[in-house]
Amino acid sequence: MLLVVPEMPPETVGGGGLVFDQLARSYAASHDVAIATGYGFSSGRTLRAERIGTLDDAPRTVAVHYGELVRNRRNLPFFRSTLPLTRGASRSRRDFISHWKPDVAHVHGCGYLSVDETALFLRRGGIPYVLTGHGMPASQVQHGLTGRAAYASYERLVLRRTVKGAAAVTALSSACSTIPGASEVSVVPNGFSPLPTPSAADRRWAGGLVEELPPGPIVLAAGRLATDKGFDALVAALALDPVTASLVIVGEDAGARSSLLGSALGGRLLLPGKVARSQLAALCEHADVAVVPSRNEPFGLVALEFLGAGLPTLVSDAGGLRDIFELAPQCRINITDVGAMRASIDRVLADPKRLMSQDDRAQILDRHSWTSVTNSYLALLDMARTPGFPLTAASPEVV
Repeated sequence: MLLVVPEMPPETVGGGGLVFDQLARSYAASHDVAIATGYGFSSGRTLRAERIGTLDDAPRTVAVHYGELVRNRRNLPFFRSTLPLTRGASRSRRDFISHWKPDVAHVHGCGYLSVDETALFLRRGGIPYVLTGHGMPASQVQHGLTGRAAYASYERLVLRRTVKGAAAVTALSSACSTIPGASEVSVVPNGFSPLPTPSAADRRWAGGLVEELPPGPIVLAAGRLATDKGFDALVAALALDPVTASLVIVGEDAGARSSLLGSALGGRLLLPGKVARSQLAALCEHADVAVVPSRNEPFGLVALEFLGAGLPTLVSDAGGLRDIFELAPQCRINITDVGAMRASIDRVLADPKRLMSQDDRAQILDRHSWTSVTNSYLALLDMARTPGFPLTAASPEVV
């Protein structure tokens, strides 16, 4: 089979790379897998059109085609992984598909031109594919009239053809299940991998970091430092009198770092930047509560990582977070009311065990296990191999 994704480690922008890596490994437990992905948008390195790699420690054959993307000459971060393949990479991508001759493909992402181009090659080769939407990249809808006009053209001229050519269309959550051109969309959530056990060095690093904070409870958050992540609302809630808790937010800057540093939390706020997953696990050992205050979140992988680490976790009532915490509505908070948000955090800090039962936690984590998610996708891919396959209510939840 062929897995088509916008990013794979080591070339990643957000959490998608980790998800795609794990999905590829899950598929490789029972299938030979070829992967088509982008290259050059994260590291800035250049190729002669392509690099062919493998997936280390995979149980079966996995070949990876890293196709170089058109240069983002203005270095605009919101364009990084959305651009098309270079001319040479496009040719080598076609050759890669012809060499591997997949009988079915799983195509991920809407709004990524390299993904749409690869889907075009699949259609021309008569290879059926399942399309999974992850929500549109934020850049497509948040950068003024020009960006919105470009997106409208993309939707009309490119995306609808990718959708129309799919044997089935899925989405990560009900929040991103409205996909232009799709009459039926099944929801298959992301799987998640628990955070790794931190090393002694990770624990020393985390211990040294939190030593900089005044005494008191620690609130932990993670994600790009961007407006849509809602960290400004979390800072405002914790800055209300009396100020008792400190806040650590890990993640790379996406435009909001300076405003966060200028907040009223002062020395009770730490922004250590992007960290390794093992370092995040080490910070979880020091935290009293985790908060995911996103204004817009197609899925919300970090919330599952916090839950898996055993942290009491509060999330905004937005996007895919609403789906993840369907069984635990008491964990969802209204981030537009900072007073209520602060009250929710204080209640959890006072009695963290009351927030969620162990049974609810286990059920949420089990629903998002890679075994469950992979089996759902494999069932759809098996049906996609059947000529004329229609999506039916017998498939995963139809929206």
